[in-house]
Amino acid sequence: NGAFKNSKLKEINFTFDTAISEADSEPYFGYEVFDGTPFLKNAEYDSDGAFYYNNYLIATKEGEGRINYYVNEGTTVIAGGAFRWDSLLQVNLPVSVEYISGSAFCKAGNIDTIKVNLENPNFSTDSYSVLYNKDKTTLIAYPLGLDNICYAVPETVTKISSFAFSNVQILECVNIPISVTEIGEYAFGIDGLNSISDIR
Repeated sequence: NGAFKNSKLKEINFTFDTAISEADSEPYFGYEVFDGTPFLKNAEYDSDGAFYYNNYLIATKEGEGRINYYVNEGTTVIAGGAFRWDSLLQVNLPVSVEYISGSAFCKAGNIDTIKVNLENPNFSTDSYSVLYNKDKTTLIAYPLGLDNICYAVPETVTKISSFAFSNVQILECVNIPISVTEIGEYAFGIDGLNSISDIR
């Protein structure tokens, strides 16, 4: 996280394998990796205000932007902190997406809906738009703008990803089943949720 933050990085060159952590098969794009770098400041954003590098969605411009955004078909990786629009309420993920950083939505404080193409073989959502892997054994991201006071993690889940609940706005408690054996770093930080209750 923050690996190149505020550095003089101007250019990156990587293959698919170098962007993936072999240990856990998750994106090696942590939170704010490129923030404050010439690479991000001088990036060529598309007409929607999104910056794609090859087939990776790296970031959207901070501030106002799309309310409902469709990630480009062909995108395979969504980086940490990718969504930065204050106006963003919904993100639509295409069939092609293979990896999503748990912190991808940490800067989109009003998002309340994540939709996944039903033909995507890697991801799914529940009735609240909480993002999971396909078989719902890993909880990846909780939309920050949801108005739930409490959320019950389903018993299929064994892992809660890093940053999954970070910066939640309204949520006060999370019920975690005994099936969960792994919780990533900052899963319930940085800001927002103050307590975890009714752990079972």
